[in-house]
Amino acid sequence: MPDPQSSRIGKFTIKTARYSERGTFQIDEKGTPVSVPEIYTVVMPDAETRATASNVSGLPDVGDTHDVFTNLECTGLAFDQVDPTSRVWKITATYERTSSSVSSQGGEDDARVTALEWGFVSHTRELVADANNGLLVLNSAGDCFDKAVEVDVPDLQIHFARLEKKFVPAKLKLTGTVNKEEVEILGWTFPPYTARVQVTCRDTLDADAKYRFEYSYTITARSCVVDATNTDVRNADDAAQQGGLYDLGYRIPILDAGFNQLTADGKAKILIDDGNGGLSEPALPQMLDGSGHVPASAGAIPVAFVFSPYKAERWTALKLPTDYTAVEPSGGNNGGNGNA
Repeated sequence: MPDPQSSRIGKFTIKTARYSERGTFQIDEKGTPVSVPEIYTVVMPDAETRATASNVSGLPDVGDTHDVFTNLECTGLAFDQVDPTSRVWKITATYERTSSSVSSQGGEDDARVTALEWGFVSHTRELVADANNGLLVLNSAGDCFDKAVEVDVPDLQIHFARLEKKFVPAKLKLTGTVNKEEVEILGWTFPPYTARVQVTCRDTLDADAKYRFEYSYTITARSCVVDATNTDVRNADDAAQQGGLYDLGYRIPILDAGFNQLTADGKAKILIDDGNGGLSEPALPQMLDGSGHVPASAGAIPVAFVFSPYKAERWTALKLPTDYTAVEPSGGNNGGNGNA
């Protein structure tokens, strides 16, 4: 029997799905595919570990376009264990023709954008870096101030409403996430981590309506620029290490500072010269070097660890409109949500 802890089982890599086969697909009266199941196989570390979208790689994301049938998009993943004692799982990725498969708006069978709104909302946050030059907020000695400064910051907000044919749970699951990849929304380009989305959906309960579901999308932008040349940015990504101004967006840089440092014997209090020939504990947090130690030189650049309070996801499933000029005013019954 293969070692359960091995990363490979034959041609399989543990927790990495491999494409197996195409299931029976459905076509419409014109012979155009409207639904295609694609089946994957994955081997898990043991029979007790469930396969999920979060712990298995190699699967399509909800909202991805089919490689062959480009009019279809992935609408869901189904996970089925071969039997209760097996480590093998079958995963079915269902591709269907949806209201947003062709484009975000336009066309007789597409969704209808019914309202657009741009504005700004303010939020209060601790000032950690200068918005103009990205330098961390430190005193003239290169230490933290004794009291944090809070400021009101305006955030761009885009809101639009859209009538759609189907209820897609994957869209609502993206509520509260930030963009993992660069996205363009109604003419605005948002680098990774700089936009956060909220999605709501209302069912009109009108079974005869051509566009039964009313979706509301709110995208709020946020910027937090740091100077990656004069700051050692940790836990971000490679772009932060290339120097220059770097927008962390919704991620939060926190100075590596504290009252303790690591020693050969473990953790110990930091002691500084008390001005009388002795040592005492500091009143303010002391800068650290990213490894739990006081910097060897007073001129060392500050270290900031970056933390993400919100999960980053691909927004493919949202099918957000990219170009404002492509959204044409619609007349009659709020976007034509009449009977088909």
